[in-house]
Amino acid sequence: MRGKQHTKETKATVLASLEANNGSPLRTSLDTGIPLRTVKHWAKGEFIDDEVRNLTKLAKAILQVGNWEVAKKTLERLENTLENCNDPAKLATTYGILVDKGQLLSGEPTSRSESGSVSEYQARMAESRKAKLALLKAKS
Repeated sequence: MRGKQHTKETKATVLASLEANNGSPLRTSLDTGIPLRTVKHWAKGEFIDDEVRNLTKLAKAILQVGNWEVAKKTLERLENTLENCNDPAKLATTYGILVDKGQLLSGEPTSRSESGSVSEYQARMAESRKAKLALLKAKS
């Protein structure tokens, strides 16, 4: 017996959410209410046509804009309530998650790793401190 027939728009929204959830079918299933098995099928490209793929691009763009808007509002709230907020870490964490999701949806990296020697790191830090001091002196 076949289950519920989902619209192309629903499939596209779920696939965009899947990408925003770092490819996690379980998280996407919990977020969207679509059964896990169905999300896994769609993630493999089963029952997905070109129209759904195109709609997914649009859904990702909409999610990205929405995430950035919420991130912007969160940052404004963080700025406005930092002095009176009992737990600014929660606001900062929310902001970080929203920025991360926005970067995922736009294909930008969400982490960065560097390698080098300790002396190279110390030289970069010293240069950074010099630049900050120059900026502070210029402001005063």
